[in-house]
Amino acid sequence: MSMVRPWGLSRRAPFSKVSPVPSYRMVLDPESQTGLCYMGDGSVVTAKHKKSNRATETKTSQNKGDGGDHKQYDPDTDQDSDEDEPVRDERPVLVLSELDDATADSVIVELQKRDVPVMRLDPGADFPTDATFTAWLDGSGQWTGDLGMPTRRLVLGSVRAVYRRRPSLHKPPPNLEPQDADFVAEEARQGFSGILANLPNRLYVNHPDANRSAALKVRQLAVAAELGFRVPPSLVTNDPTQARAFALEQGQIIYKPLTHVRHVGAEGPLTIWTQPVHADELDETIAGTAHLF
Repeated sequence: MSMVRPWGLSRRAPFSKVSPVPSYRMVLDPESQTGLCYMGDGSVVTAKHKKSNRATETKTSQNKGDGGDHKQYDPDTDQDSDEDEPVRDERPVLVLSELDDATADSVIVELQKRDVPVMRLDPGADFPTDATFTAWLDGSGQWTGDLGMPTRRLVLGSVRAVYRRRPSLHKPPPNLEPQDADFVAEEARQGFSGILANLPNRLYVNHPDANRSAALKVRQLAVAAELGFRVPPSLVTNDPTQARAFALEQGQIIYKPLTHVRHVGAEGPLTIWTQPVHADELDETIAGTAHLF
């Protein structure tokens, strides 16, 4: 059977009209670990944050740094304070997200209000240009080591939780040959992001494996039904006859792509919206790939 252009692609439509976004540049604020947005007119947009420096701290590292002016986060911490305060958990939260992420900024601000140390980086954008790491597999089968950015350094074993919000994909330098670029990006994903996804006994919000599993729409529907939610009759097929029969039986169905679609056409960005369809709209091109109704 010859391949046909899948029916689902015929349902593409432009995004809603939006106003052009002014030019801007994102920079990490080394103190707050939130994104600073430098607009084209020279103004700066920043997340509001409350500094919590009620105590003076002396921190020592179990691993030698590079001698730079880093804030270091390590389990070996002594603390002196002018106030009688409860013992605080000094272990940092590692935030993995792109700089242009207001939600991550809001979480970081709240963590700071609670005196929780934070180190933020974007694996795809910061490694290997700004981020440096070393990890060892110890005798118990756990990865240990350290991770450094230009202004902060932490011991991997000191991380209490990883907030994995919206990290960028690893992109190689633009001057490499295609096969060399693929090698660099995949090694970074497997090595750097792989270590950050395998810190032992840490809370992940959310772990990448859990995200990948939860992203499967067919799994979402099955789990929802198992948990007692009302789930409409659903069909995944590339059989035109079965698709039309399902539409006739249900009377009114919707089509929803199984993945996020963002294409570019002559008219600009395109996507596939969830939309109602009728049996007479379904043709033989259903055979081109899987379709969810």
